[in-house]
Amino acid sequence: MRFLVAPVAAVLLLSPFMARAQEVREAIYYFPDTVAQNRTDTAALAQEWIDAELVPALGFPLTLRYFARLPDLEKYLDECARRAVYPVWGTIPAELAVVERARWGLDMVAYTVRPGGSPTHTLSVVISRQSAVRGLGELAGKTLIAPDYWGTDTARFERKVLAEAGGKVELHLADLGDLKLSDSSISALLGVYYGEGDAALVSNRAFEVLRERSAAIWRAMHVVHESPPIPLAVVVLFPTTSPREREILLRKGLKLHDTPTGRRWFDYVRLDRLVPGAWRDLYTAAELDVSAPRSEAPANGEAAR
Repeated sequence: MRFLVAPVAAVLLLSPFMARAQEVREAIYYFPDTVAQNRTDTAALAQEWIDAELVPALGFPLTLRYFARLPDLEKYLDECARRAVYPVWGTIPAELAVVERARWGLDMVAYTVRPGGSPTHTLSVVISRQSAVRGLGELAGKTLIAPDYWGTDTARFERKVLAEAGGKVELHLADLGDLKLSDSSISALLGVYYGEGDAALVSNRAFEVLRERSAAIWRAMHVVHESPPIPLAVVVLFPTTSPREREILLRKGLKLHDTPTGRRWFDYVRLDRLVPGAWRDLYTAAELDVSAPRSEAPANGEAAR
């Protein structure tokens, strides 16, 4: 009997560790600039790179979870924070990440750059050429279609995106007749073209894509406002990412553009590569102080400086 009990007891004791070893962990991807019809391709390419490069190095299965809508991402990460069980890493818009970094414990380790090395893009308010609107202020009471970039800090978004050169906010989101959230800049543009809204908020990169893919629609649009440069996307780690995982992710991620699969992925999303960096590389101390919730310290001990 003792001979039988010992192996059974050993299996029971080891089973939690065996289950942990077989657990499939996740990485997340949310970037509203991704062209809608390329989503399946970009997700497949990213998973292909994960399987080929990351999984052998990490030693456990890793699945990419793609989010098309910000509410879905927020629900997922809020639940992760509640359970203290997080993804390994994520790629999300910089503005969303910096605003919500304390909420989700985000630790920025790298950022994306465009061909030429710029880490920024601009957001434009675009209308139909047939519209009588001539400026931001004239959109009060009208419908704006926009991707979700900015998280919970809409005042910050208004200052950074909807202000004129002198810093005066020309349009407050609360003054809109309606704000329709889209899953991409291209979707927002098409919404205006087909009469579903009066204006679209889009990235300059998406506007370039529209010009290449549908010149007729592009010619029917007119830019009435362009924001100052805004950081693009960042790679973030979470509170449960171990130092070993961090080292592997950085080592592999910073060479992503040199792999055939990675190069195709960057070309799809019109970016060039990942560059190592922290919050202070993209934001001033004042911006970091403003974006940090007053009741919470910046994530992972990252002091605003």
